[in-house]
Amino acid sequence: MADYVAAHITIGGTVSGRIVPDLCQSINAQGVSLKWGEWNFCPETAEELLKACQEIAGAKVLRLYSDEVGYGNFDVLQEFLIDHELPFDRWHESKYEIPCEQMVYRPEAELRFFLTNLQGEIVVTAEPLMGLAGLLEEAQGLLRTSSKRAALQVLRHCRRLVAEHLRPSLPPLPALQIVAS
Repeated sequence: MADYVAAHITIGGTVSGRIVPDLCQSINAQGVSLKWGEWNFCPETAEELLKACQEIAGAKVLRLYSDEVGYGNFDVLQEFLIDHELPFDRWHESKYEIPCEQMVYRPEAELRFFLTNLQGEIVVTAEPLMGLAGLLEEAQGLLRTSSKRAALQVLRHCRRLVAEHLRPSLPPLPALQIVAS
């Protein structure tokens, strides 16, 4: 039996007019709304999709909500978007053993998952990075003693730790556009 949690999905990118009916069908199958706690949003046309867009982070995108979706996933819609290479961000709240999570899909990159807090801010585990301050002090000391080669080695190690444990920069979600087939 699935655990149901609140989630939202934000869709951007360029949609071919010929797939609009299928996109609408995928949206309708998910039982989503345009705000928390509202009734279903059931678009049928490109105009309805564009009218429902809102500006988020400087781009007009389509954000859809569900107060209860299995494991926080919009399975039908996410599969459609990935199959048609349409970028999206999906976030869901935590419940029981399910942590808050953001899924980021951009066609030019691999699918990425991030732990978040309830505000949707990406969080990282501090423990692997706790030694960074000591390593930077060590590098600083090595630079004072003119041991630049050793200092560079320590700094490379710091850089690897940061790259491994902090999120990569994410390209912003592009505005949703619908173009003629």
